[in-house]
Amino acid sequence: MKGRQIFLWFATIGVVAITTILVISAAHDSLYYQYPSEALSHLERFRDGTRLMLAGEVVEGTLVRSANVSTFEVADADASIPVELSGAAPPLFEEGTTVLLSGFFMDGVFIADEAVTRHDETYRVPPTGNP
Repeated sequence: MKGRQIFLWFATIGVVAITTILVISAAHDSLYYQYPSEALSHLERFRDGTRLMLAGEVVEGTLVRSANVSTFEVADADASIPVELSGAAPPLFEEGTTVLLSGFFMDGVFIADEAVTRHDETYRVPPTGNP
């Protein structure tokens, strides 16, 4: 019986150690989104190449699309950040929409490689005769 108790103690310690390592690793690798004013106030944390998620509204009059890259500014109430989005923009992406971007800062520009847009949840039936 004593050998079994020792085994259970070591097994319990092992499970706790593995769980602790996994939780710390997951917390370290997770990305939290920042609004432009937050990202700019903590810019030293996001040295060139450090990934983060940026959330804000696409500023009216700043969206320029080309074949592979869209450039625009994302803003909150207090700050705006120039953004370069590589690849195709998501559906419903336009000026004035809220966007969540994943990327990094490079020379003061946010380089995004992924974007997700928000829209309202109101469903409207299309007019008769239009599919």
